[in-house]
Amino acid sequence: MRYPAVLICLLLLACESEQTLPIADELMIDVLYDKHIAQAALNRVSDAARDSMYAVYHGQILERHSVSEEDWQRAMEYLLDDLEAYEKLQTVVKDRLRADVDK
Repeated sequence: MRYPAVLICLLLLACESEQTLPIADELMIDVLYDKHIAQAALNRVSDAARDSMYAVYHGQILERHSVSEEDWQRAMEYLLDDLEAYEKLQTVVKDRLRADVDK
């Protein structure tokens, strides 16, 4: 009886190790890009208003890109576990921001 339980545990662990980013890379880059723009805009806002305005911007950005809060949270959890993937995405976002500034 123990062998089926062990097999099930191994299968579950194998499935977990094959996780992928729940949001496509290009879409994630677009969302991160917009969040950077929003954060830059909020740097000029008073501390008292910043948190509530960030929450509004966050919701609007996700809605604009048709990303659910749940998918966003799962994507961020995934990226916390895979910092190399996060750094790659951020590099693309930073390059895009620089290109926009240079226009």
